[in-house]
Amino acid sequence: MSSLRVLGFDFGTRMIGVAFGQSITGTAQPLTVLINNSQQPLWRQIEPLILNWQPTHLLVGLPTNMDDSPSAITQLTEQFIQHLRNHCDLEIVAIDERLSTRAVYWQNDQTIKPERSRKKRVTRSIDAQAAAILIEDWFQTNPSSN
Repeated sequence: MSSLRVLGFDFGTRMIGVAFGQSITGTAQPLTVLINNSQQPLWRQIEPLILNWQPTHLLVGLPTNMDDSPSAITQLTEQFIQHLRNHCDLEIVAIDERLSTRAVYWQNDQTIKPERSRKKRVTRSIDAQAAAILIEDWFQTNPSSN
């Protein structure tokens, strides 16, 4: 089986973290944070990433509550997934993203609190790092991805 190249998204109503990973090493790297607003359609921000990184799959973190019920942002994330499906032919995988952002804070510095300002979150690329964690988790939990 050939190597999988994955572009991962940690969707948020204001920011979308983006990372890239490949299955040979099972690792991912944070790429960027996209601003999610109505001024610039998302596809104009996403298309250049797809053209540049040439992924075989798109992976999107799907938020749910700890009891598996949909969270407040689940429906918006599903609309984002549909947006991707409407614009490209790549396989799109939704993966449970519970606690991925908190895992980034834990990895970076246990003293960093998620309540920090949005400016600091962008500066530290927390959302992009969370997208990288999602990709690596997917590689680890899906033997067919290796």
